[in-house]
Amino acid sequence: MNKFATILIAIISFLCISCKDNSLLSKMDQIKTVGDENPALALKMLDSIYVDARNASEYTIMKYDLLKIRLEDKSYIPHTSNRVIENLVKYFEDNGTIKDKQEVYYYAGSVYRDLDDTPRGIENYYKSIEAVRDKRECDSIILRNAYSNLYYLFVNVQDYNNALKMAQMEYNISKAINNTTINTMNQITNAYIDLDMNKEGLRYLNETFNLLKNKKYAKEDNFIFLVLYNYSHLKLKDKANECYNLIKKRKLKRMDAFVRNILGNYYMLIGQQDSAIACYESIINEKKNEYAMYDTSKKLFLIYSENGNKDKAIKYGAEFVRMSEKLDLAKNSELAATVNNKYKYHLDQSRMQKMESERTMYLRIAIIIGFSAVLLTLAFVIFYMRKKNITLRRQLALTDSLNSVKAQMSDIKKNTLLKEQLLASAQSEIADKEQKMKEISEELQHNEQLLETTQKRLNDKMKQSEQLMQMLHKAELEDSASDVVEAVRKSAEGKKKLSATDWQQLYSAVNSLYPDFKDSLVSRDGNLSEQQMQMCYLMRIGLTGPQINNVVDISRTTVWRWTNANKWIYDI
Repeated sequence: MNKFATILIAIISFLCISCKDNSLLSKMDQIKTVGDENPALALKMLDSIYVDARNASEYTIMKYDLLKIRLEDKSYIPHTSNRVIENLVKYFEDNGTIKDKQEVYYYAGSVYRDLDDTPRGIENYYKSIEAVRDKRECDSIILRNAYSNLYYLFVNVQDYNNALKMAQMEYNISKAINNTTINTMNQITNAYIDLDMNKEGLRYLNETFNLLKNKKYAKEDNFIFLVLYNYSHLKLKDKANECYNLIKKRKLKRMDAFVRNILGNYYMLIGQQDSAIACYESIINEKKNEYAMYDTSKKLFLIYSENGNKDKAIKYGAEFVRMSEKLDLAKNSELAATVNNKYKYHLDQSRMQKMESERTMYLRIAIIIGFSAVLLTLAFVIFYMRKKNITLRRQLALTDSLNSVKAQMSDIKKNTLLKEQLLASAQSEIADKEQKMKEISEELQHNEQLLETTQKRLNDKMKQSEQLMQMLHKAELEDSASDVVEAVRKSAEGKKKLSATDWQQLYSAVNSLYPDFKDSLVSRDGNLSEQQMQMCYLMRIGLTGPQINNVVDISRTTVWRWTNANKWIYDI
């Protein structure tokens, strides 16, 4: 009786736990639906069932943690740790449905995206896409968003070719499910423009702008400024003016670094350079957005260089060099391309290994069948030879056995033929995989070319930086030399003799300002005395005879004779 009661209690407990789990999972599905519209409210609802969820089954606990990550992602709360998502990935890989795996890989990609781990972000978004074997088992929104995030990651590392592929896939899925968003339109627009495919990009850009004119998109200020940026970039003044007027009409007062950079580009397009400079300089002075500072410092350097403002050109040129070195945008491109290729190669290698194992298995089966056929034939021959001289009855029995063996041999041949057909099919599949590997190899070569292009761009940037630093150094030397010359001229006016240090500084300053002067002196007269050399250098900076007498211990007659004899110095 006690044993029966124990079993009954266990069954009732199991049923209670099962009912509790089903109830919690149903609540979480409701919270998930709320989260699609109001993630902040959904997070509060999820917190209210925390205690119950923690006392439920392992599967329910894992679903709770995954939903929490989903709602935080939709609330734009940055992920700061990969500890929870790694446990979720391990669990759902062994215990989850297709949709569970699609979702957990997607949010693993989002976590690594926020942690600036681009390679692992790319890997997990690809896994989310590949987890879906059947469209009926697919969450189309997550699939589209996976391509959207892959676009973002590839743009972030300047791999614009792969970014375009992701944007195209995102756009196609959005069209198929009748859920084309402004973000989708903007991404495929930018993907084409980043690759200088302006004609294709303009088609999607105009389509995006037409959507934004609708009042239901009145609060999409981020995207309308991006449209203004692209129209300004493409030098389409009329369309840019139309977009700017829409911004004014809707009274969008957003003025962060992102917006001021875009407005600066627009002001340059319409010829309001002073307004553009004010926008750009405010970004530099604010020192908050490093990417905007990189972009605007380059623009300010070019503007002031063209305007002939040497001091400000040098200032913003130095700032551009500093930001270029700090951001080092080329490194991420190389890293992402390498990891992406390694991931694809690993995936196809696994498939090839599987095919090779199947091929080996079929070969072994064929060998065994063939060997068995030989053994059976040999056994039959031996049996026949031994029983050749027995009675007719035994001969008849032998005939029956022979017929049976023939039937077995026929079956073996049929089986052998079937296995050969399977083997041929396997070989055909292997050939297909070899073709796939060839295509992957070609893609690797393409990415290598991309890396070479990226390296060339980096080298060009470094060359520009070196030229700029040389210009800065030369300007500093010239300023210093000019100060020395001016000091000597003041000494001549005040009748102050020059010290040995003063003479050395004067020689260095004149040599810096007039690099060919010393060689010209030596070529005319290689035996100049120290006093003669001093008078020549003073003449080169334009001092007259009386002024020279004020700074040297030489008679007026000697100075007069020397200046008359070397008037060519004044003429150069």
